[in-house]
Amino acid sequence: MSFDNIIFDGWSMFHLLNEWAEVYRNGKAEMPITLSFRDYVLGLEQIKSTSAYEKDKKYWEDRVETFADAPDLPLAKNESQITEQRFCRRSAKLSQKEWQSVKDAAGRLEVTPSVLLMSAYAETLRLWSSNKDFTLNLTQFDRKQLHPEVNNLVGDFTTLTLLEIKNAGNNFAERTKAIQKQLTEDLEHTAYGAVELERELKKKTGNMRGAIMPVVFTSGLGVEQWNEGKWLGKLNYNISQTPQVWLDHQVVEMDGCLCLFWDSVDELFYPGMLDEMFRAYTGLLHTLAVHPEIMQEKTA
Repeated sequence: MSFDNIIFDGWSMFHLLNEWAEVYRNGKAEMPITLSFRDYVLGLEQIKSTSAYEKDKKYWEDRVETFADAPDLPLAKNESQITEQRFCRRSAKLSQKEWQSVKDAAGRLEVTPSVLLMSAYAETLRLWSSNKDFTLNLTQFDRKQLHPEVNNLVGDFTTLTLLEIKNAGNNFAERTKAIQKQLTEDLEHTAYGAVELERELKKKTGNMRGAIMPVVFTSGLGVEQWNEGKWLGKLNYNISQTPQVWLDHQVVEMDGCLCLFWDSVDELFYPGMLDEMFRAYTGLLHTLAVHPEIMQEKTA
């Protein structure tokens, strides 16, 4: 099966498949809802006339001049040299025991598991990136509760957050807490979207055509999953392909384990580089799961 996630997002995909399974197994379907995705979009547009929107617009636009660039990773060729953008997938898994250990460590740091994983991702990127302060493009499934039937809609509710990550702090734990603090503050200003912010950043850089924030982190933790997927058979292959994205790291929980995916445009990068990066990243997570105390160790 192939899904066009321009039409609907991952949450909607799982919701649709779960409803499909219910109809297949029990022959029952809920009556059509009265709310349409168009109604939802029109509701979002009304937010732009509020004082909250103006406040959030100022919050983001005041930071444009100093906003950090994307990670400056070594490239084998320019984006403009690629005629057909094709993605490759790398995948790994943390066992239930390892994943529980990571979640417990996140709890002790008072950060979310997603933020801890994002911090490990940033630590890995920093080893290859020439700029140590950079911005990650976060994909989120944000269904604003504008109507009681919103959770039954199928559509693209994906929103983006551009998160600046600073190379500050004496150890992994301090840097992770700083990420949580910045993200929490940013999420209080979501009336003004990342797409609008990217337009302003493009004006600043003069890069009006190419990808400006192509390194992505997508957390599927806490999102409705494909609960009845086994009736369709074994999942043999899965990949995401997104325009103006070079590297998309996705995390999702399945059967109590943590699944880790990197979808990337390998043609952009030097041979073997992403394999080495992925090994470094997964190695760090396995180490953190077994020896969480290293989060407190001082690093350069």
